[in-house]
Amino acid sequence: MRFFLLVTAWCISVSSFGQGRIESKALSSAALINNGGEDPNRKLTIYLPPDYDKESKRYPVIYYLPGIGMPNDWLSDKIKPILDHAIQTNDIASVILVIPDHYTLYQGSYFSNSSLMGDWITFTKKEVVDYMDANYRTIPKKESRALVGWSSGGFGALKIGMQSSEVFSHIYSLSPGLLILSDEFAPDSPSYKELEDITNPERLQKEWIGIPNVLVASGRAFAPNPANPPYFADFPVKFVEGKRIIDDAILKRWNRELPFNMIEQYMTELRSLHSLKLEWGRNDDFKNVVSSCRAFSKKLENLGIAHHAEEYNGTHFNRIFGTHGRIAKDMFPFLNDHLSFE
Repeated sequence: MRFFLLVTAWCISVSSFGQGRIESKALSSAALINNGGEDPNRKLTIYLPPDYDKESKRYPVIYYLPGIGMPNDWLSDKIKPILDHAIQTNDIASVILVIPDHYTLYQGSYFSNSSLMGDWITFTKKEVVDYMDANYRTIPKKESRALVGWSSGGFGALKIGMQSSEVFSHIYSLSPGLLILSDEFAPDSPSYKELEDITNPERLQKEWIGIPNVLVASGRAFAPNPANPPYFADFPVKFVEGKRIIDDAILKRWNRELPFNMIEQYMTELRSLHSLKLEWGRNDDFKNVVSSCRAFSKKLENLGIAHHAEEYNGTHFNRIFGTHGRIAKDMFPFLNDHLSFE
């Protein structure tokens, strides 16, 4: 009986220790004041570790960028039990994690500065970070900040991270896509015709159709055009009487915004990072993810930019979440090894 009581008490103790809490805060963004109908008041979903209210110490912060079509609440429901478990099992020491709201009219900001949608880079690296440092017990230095994301959030971690090495010292990108215009996004792919054939543009605001959602969100970020309804964006491919036409000027605008093509511009910043990792599943549902990641890693290697890259046996969706997924057993331990703790 005494043994049973001791075991029960131990289980209760472990369970209670492992419970962090979620706070939701509203941040009114000056950077996101825009003409495209996006709300500049953004939600921050903040995870505070189990010992936050019991200690007076400061904590590193993981800034998690959501993928397209993923509201913060959906992510926080998945991330909280993972991080609770990771802290409980010592896969990572106590950290703060924050998810800034990048959900837009077309389901994603694509982590860029857009004359239509606002300055999402300044919002992320300046306003969100300043808010966290002013209102929470963070360790306010770059060595204690990581920028991470999965899917298009992984794209954002690379794109914003390479432009923000003075703010973030660690980048972790899981299954990023659209680093280059290949496969589903190549100019000769059927994706652009699929987008043009959508007769009700509002569907892309309310439904997840697939690549057309990504094309519209990225078009509004990379090549906004207030004179080109219904999406108010220019695309590198259009169709005239059924014939595919590639617009070279627009294609160049899109390419300038892609992380692969930005590497040379930010080589110094990339070399100054304390850690950089990207990973992807070799059987990813989106072929572009595999080709993008392989090309991005190879280019970093050729330029002598230190980084970690891993291609594992998985798809875009499996082995990511859950207490034994890639976030729990790969990303958090990696950050635990590289972040600067108090």
